[in-house]
Amino acid sequence: MRSRPPARTRTSATVGVYITGGTKGILRRLLATFNLYGSAAEGRPLKPTDNVLLAELLADAEGINGPTFQIDTQRLTRADYVAAQATWNNYKTATAWTAAGGDVAPSPAVASFTSPAHTGDQVIQNNLAPFVTDALVSRNGLVLLRWNANNENPGVTTFCTLVAAAGYTPALRLRVTYADVAPAPIDRPAAATVPGATPASPDRPARPAAPSPPATANSRQQTAKGTAKG
Repeated sequence: MRSRPPARTRTSATVGVYITGGTKGILRRLLATFNLYGSAAEGRPLKPTDNVLLAELLADAEGINGPTFQIDTQRLTRADYVAAQATWNNYKTATAWTAAGGDVAPSPAVASFTSPAHTGDQVIQNNLAPFVTDALVSRNGLVLLRWNANNENPGVTTFCTLVAAAGYTPALRLRVTYADVAPAPIDRPAAATVPGATPASPDRPARPAAPSPPATANSRQQTAKGTAKG
């Protein structure tokens, strides 16, 4: 009898504001890390030279409370935070953030979006290409994010709960659309330079040239240069 693989844990995460007793009660922020140089099982690892066209966050919105609200996405500056230990005050056990709630930086600029209006697995943010490019160029491939409600004292309870979609453990997935680096262009054949030969049009390859004299040092250097380009 074939054994079944262990079920994946459906993790959940909540962002927003809970109002208790008519006053602000609990603020919920999210921290997320994506490694663009991750394993092959997560897709082809990206390279610093890739041209990032689109970066989207996907999640399964399980619960939505209150009206939709604006969520700010900022770049987290601490790559060494410990997810299982991070709290509002500490990025790991007994070690405080520089600023309570998570250390963030202004570069790249804050990217805002509207919280999901309906439940289900969906693209919840699609404007993170600058964050991915920044990570490839300057952050060793790590996209570090902090999410929080733009207005953390709205006077009403507004929050959304995100869970892992079927087959995925993390509550958030990052999908990157990119253009691979184009190979070096192939040089056009050089026009024939043998005395008496008709120059070839730049739009057409040259006709076979008459036998040429023995190669000079200069022509060998050009061949080596052409090989290096390839």
